[in-house]
Amino acid sequence: MPIHDLSNKIVLITGIGCIGEGWGNGTTMATLFARQGAIIFGCDINLEAANKAAEQIRRDPEVVGHYSRKSEPGSNIVDVLQQSTVRPRL
Repeated sequence: MPIHDLSNKIVLITGIGCIGEGWGNGTTMATLFARQGAIIFGCDINLEAANKAAEQIRRDPEVVGHYSRKSEPGSNIVDVLQQSTVRPRL
């Protein structure tokens, strides 16, 4: 049960990936916000680390639903946000 209701709130997390095993700060924060119902936009300079973080978040049993959209490396975040239709899956 969420402590705070962040349903339909958008959270942008830079540095979402983690180099190495375990949980980094970005992955941890994204997971916690997602558990509260937030819509997460995550980015990282390391695409492999960002994809790994996205998979960790999707597999978390306390995250109800997810929507994902991949963009090309080097994309302008403003363009990505404007082009995205974000609807959490409930």
